[in-house]
Amino acid sequence: MKARLFDFLALFLTILISLAYWAGNVSVPFHPDESTQIFMSGDAENFIGNPASLFWDPSRNSDPRQLYRLLDAPLSLDLIGIGRSIINLPATPVDWNWSLSWADNVQAGALPAPNLLQTARLSVDWLFPASLLLIYLSGKKIAGVRLGLIALVLLAGNSLVLLHTRRAMAESALLFGTIFSLWAVLAAPGRTWLTAIPISLAISAKQSAAAFLAVPVLVIVVQKFKEKRQVLQLGLFLVLTVSITLLINPFLWRYPFDAAAAAISARQDLSTRQVNEFRQAIPGLVPETIPDSVGIFIANLFFTPLQFNEVGNYIDQTRSAEDNYLANPLNTLLRSFAGGAVLLFLTLIGIFLAVNQVRKKGLTACRGLILLLVSTVILFLGLLLLPLAFQRYVIPLIPLTTLLAAFTLDQLAQLILDLKRSADRRRKIQPD
Repeated sequence: MKARLFDFLALFLTILISLAYWAGNVSVPFHPDESTQIFMSGDAENFIGNPASLFWDPSRNSDPRQLYRLLDAPLSLDLIGIGRSIINLPATPVDWNWSLSWADNVQAGALPAPNLLQTARLSVDWLFPASLLLIYLSGKKIAGVRLGLIALVLLAGNSLVLLHTRRAMAESALLFGTIFSLWAVLAAPGRTWLTAIPISLAISAKQSAAAFLAVPVLVIVVQKFKEKRQVLQLGLFLVLTVSITLLINPFLWRYPFDAAAAAISARQDLSTRQVNEFRQAIPGLVPETIPDSVGIFIANLFFTPLQFNEVGNYIDQTRSAEDNYLANPLNTLLRSFAGGAVLLFLTLIGIFLAVNQVRKKGLTACRGLILLLVSTVILFLGLLLLPLAFQRYVIPLIPLTTLLAAFTLDQLAQLILDLKRSADRRRKIQPD
């Protein structure tokens, strides 16, 4: 009965928080990448009218749309395209050109109209309440309803989540896919191959989520099943992952191997150019050593001011919107040195407490905590490999650090309750 009440409370909080989250969409400063996402969401109409136009074609290497299909994961584009179709709004006719001024881009038609921008944002933002409920359910699987509820509240108030997932970009679908993947690993101990579904969605939101593939593979390998069953589960997982990824990526349909090779090459070329450009312009975004990567990553996760843009091309045009956004204290909760220090402290203590509990209670009794720790390590190491240190790149790790911080608070709450019960028992046995 108590667990059911917590479930209803989690649902109520999710609805209430999501309404406030959506109401604040209009205040989020515009990022030019949103224009590109809306422009490319035109593939939704192309898929219905002429699906072959989305297939990779070596003779169309100069086509900017084909280049974007090689570079960008398609899930957010598909969601935006579906959302536009429901409202019957066309995509932006041209892509944003970073070499032009703001005024020239506006004149060319690259700046989406307010109703189109809000429609595009809501097309991906509807995943936010699902993310909240899934982190609640994940916490519930790990250590009970109280942990789940604390994690829900911490995730809902995370400043990086409030900024980066309320734009018509990949981060909302990426956050959802990461939490969905974690919950699936926790919830399906005997059917780990089913985690291919959420993990494929996460990768289709952003390729950096591919690091999470190692988690279910590791789970399958260490499961105490017969070797034949392990091989079967691993095979099903890999087949399902590849199949879903192919289904969501039409550019792979005609020449899957050649198109995949072209995508890898295009991504490598882009990364090399970006690293060279940012090393000259903003060297702080290009870590040169592993300690640099770790330091910048932790800074982005807990301390750095909200990063509204990665380059300063249009600061004068966006400054007013950024100032208005920052004026709302709810948008910057704990986004300060003191707030970041508190969250980092809670996260580190959560790691220590989780390891200590596993040591005391054993592997079987602490399966959820082990999976949380393993997932955190794997995803952290995978994201460290990214050559650039944009703030929004840390989004996949936020649910995991949130659960670790919530675990510290959950254990503190349990300690207080235990002390209170002990004091009550002592009072009862004392003579009058």
